[in-house]
Amino acid sequence: RVAAVRFSGLATEGEIRRQREQLLEALIRDGYDDSLRYGKIWVMQYDGPYVAPWMRRNEVCIPLSLQDESVPEGESINPDTPD
Repeated sequence: RVAAVRFSGLATEGEIRRQREQLLEALIRDGYDDSLRYGKIWVMQYDGPYVAPWMRRNEVCIPLSLQDESVPEGESINPDTPD
């Protein structure tokens, strides 16, 4: 399982860092362990270099442990949802 956040635009180092932090904050708020901060992330870019930046689709993903059942199966984590 993975947790992911989608974003558009250019996937610069700064933007990836911001999206990663946003996703980590949502995961920790929802009960996942803070140790996720020290794990790997995946950056997925779905469009070619000639697509206009505002139309590009990207995701930052954080792999979750299969043993971590702190969030029920099938429940989504949406960092845009207020507390």
